Amino acid sequence: MPVIRTDLWLADFIKKARSYPTIHPIMLQKETLCGQLKTKGKNITLFHYQLMKLGLFNPEHIEAAEREIRLLKKQQVWERIEKEYEYLKKKWDGPETDIYIFPIDQSNRELMKILKGKNGMNFFDNTIVLFVHSSVSEKELQALLTHEYNHACRIQDKKYETIPLKDSIIMEGLAEHAVEQRFGKKMLATWTSIHSKEKAKKLWKDILLAKHNLQGFQNHTIYLMGNSKNIPKWGGYNVGYYIVDSFCENQPGLSVKQLLSISSDDLIAGSDFSNP
Repeated sequence: MPVIRTDLWLADFIKKARSYPTIHPIMLQKETLCGQLKTKGKNITLFHYQLMKLGLFNPEHIEAAEREIRLLKKQQVWERIEKEYEYLKKKWDGPETDIYIFPIDQSNRELMKILKGKNGMNFFDNTIVLFVHSSVSEKELQALLTHEYNHACRIQDKKYETIPLKDSIIMEGLAEHAVEQRFGKKMLATWTSIHSKEKAKKLWKDILLAKHNLQGFQNHTIYLMGNSKNIPKWGGYNVGYYIVDSFCENQPGLSVKQLLSISSDDLIAGSDFSNP
């Protein structure tokens, strides 16, 4: 089953946390949840830390976690994601992908307010991890999986260590275009409109273009997320959206499936970012 029954893992974590109060809940969470994820040689401690940064719930707040797990189960989130996955896989002729669902860290303001209680990550090995809050609507849940599974379709022949920055930037734009095509602009992520198109073009011309062949996803974070110096918050994400958006304006009528097969170079060349 592509949607892994992490609700059973979560129930096991709660049981262990109550049965072994002398063991720190962070250790129990790492062993009970991350120990079962398809880590493929990753350092489990670093992997756990990465998941917590992305939005994995705070294991020290047992009562809140238990309530949230109960609500997510009542809302049949696992079954709904499974249904949505099957729809997208058929529509885009996409790859078989394992999907792991966990409660989100409710104490993280950016996750709850700016990202609206949801986040996701694609790990380049046909693995998607979703972090969700029980307040997330049906359409928001669908939009989240639409974005992340679009990544899975786009990068199925890419490697984490060698993917160029241009591909990382473009895949974000493609994923949000897929969301927009299905649900309209109202469902777009905050970062699509955080900067103007002119500011995005300047960032591309001044900084990103010179780095567009930089390999290794681990080297792309500052260009995608921004830094405290010359790259604004979510700068690379924003550029990716405008590149794909302008390409689709210049070449209207293409489906999401068709766009997935177009190279990053061709998407850039057909966009308003081709002559910076």
